[in-house]
Amino acid sequence: MAFTATTAAARISEWRGIGPDGGPVTKLVVDPVSPTVVYAGTVGGVYRSLDGGTVRALAMDPASHVTLYAVTYAGAFKTSDSGASWTALRIGNDPVFTLAVSSTAPTTLYATTYFSVFRSIDAGATWISVSNPDFTSLGLRLIVDPTAPRTVYAFGSLGIRRSDDGGASWQTINEGLPTPLLGSLVVRAFSIDPTAPATLYAATAAAYFFEIQETGIFRSTDRGAHWALTGTGITDQRVSALAIDPTSPSTVYATTLEGRVYKSSDSATSWTAISGGLQTKAISCLAMNPQDRSTLYAGSDAGVFRSLDAGQTWAPARSGLH
Repeated sequence: MAFTATTAAARISEWRGIGPDGGPVTKLVVDPVSPTVVYAGTVGGVYRSLDGGTVRALAMDPASHVTLYAVTYAGAFKTSDSGASWTALRIGNDPVFTLAVSSTAPTTLYATTYFSVFRSIDAGATWISVSNPDFTSLGLRLIVDPTAPRTVYAFGSLGIRRSDDGGASWQTINEGLPTPLLGSLVVRAFSIDPTAPATLYAATAAAYFFEIQETGIFRSTDRGAHWALTGTGITDQRVSALAIDPTSPSTVYATTLEGRVYKSSDSATSWTAISGGLQTKAISCLAMNPQDRSTLYAGSDAGVFRSLDAGQTWAPARSGLH
């Protein structure tokens, strides 16, 4: 399900569905040109005319704030009119897991299916399979380097990989991350410093068959060649999302599946809980107002919450969100 919301000065006044009714919010995107418009993807799907499913990816074209891309269990889709209508994207013949847009070359997109990494250089009109790595079907997510559109990071059930040639080849960049003796390394969340893209953050866990053991938040200052564990302060380390303030990159936010938000003002050296007013059991995503970084949105199993003071206090913002 995708919803749009228009906000008043102090609150979100109403959510308007642009698809079937949903449930817990899994993705949030704030319009950078009109920040009173917020998009939320839920577990109900994205489109009114489709059966939909959980929103796996939701991204906005950085050059056109009315153009969005979404991935659900029904496939990948694009809207060029803020969600009024959607067009299916043909990306191979297998289910699409994730999609990412380059912020510096917005017609360049990347997507993964069960068996391939695909790239488009014409805003999704056509796609080519650029590689067939062995990790595409394992809960993979993609992030494109904010300054280099051919540099892509993939993270998920086998740690982190980086491609410097538009997805054609990949290298594992797990040095310094936990190495479980049994099971596998899982990266739940990943973020790139938009002002210094060599600086990366990753929230990790170790998967032992049916058991997940959390291992912390790590930082790299050399594009993932080496990683180091960051400071303490997060008591519940099932981290679900990481976000960096681009106007103050030493400010990093982390959300957890225990329903809390944490903030670091020293590049993740220390963390402080900023969860006043949150009434939820799990938070899955976080978004900032691009024109006012003190305004934050948290997507949770109980809907959307908003903070107007950089996370110090939160209030529900879910009127009309089902």
